[in-house]
Amino acid sequence: MRAIVVASGEAPGDQDWTSWVRDQDLIVGADGGAARVLARGLTPDVVIGDMDSLDGRELDILAGRQVRLIQHPRAKDEADLELALSYAAGQGADEIVVLGGHTDSWDVGQGAMDDAGGVVASWEAVRLLQEFLDANPDTADRASVEEMIGDMNR
Repeated sequence: MRAIVVASGEAPGDQDWTSWVRDQDLIVGADGGAARVLARGLTPDVVIGDMDSLDGRELDILAGRQVRLIQHPRAKDEADLELALSYAAGQGADEIVVLGGHTDSWDVGQGAMDDAGGVVASWEAVRLLQEFLDANPDTADRASVEEMIGDMNR
């Protein structure tokens, strides 16, 4: 199974984005990423995070479409994207595509964060990807993920 994890950062244009999604994909919205999914006329299968980036209208739409919402407290050790990646891997995804991922966010800790906070979150994402590769040695896109991990370790 392939999972499309959508974060709230900048994502490719609509035509590129929707061309990556297949009917059988698991679509996971990482908090505000669910708004990007809705804006493209799609419905996420699940939304995970502290739900601080979705407004009442978006939450109502998700509830009306019976989307599973997994809410975490705002004060947590993981970013919403990390939670979404862990969820996708836990559901048995053998390929994970991240759209709208970014490396800096002010709402991950207490007060403002600088780029160093984003770097730490990126390292954690790479650690999760390595953990995924170790658990799924036959994944089709292994070379691409290993190259990305190599780039991050330089």
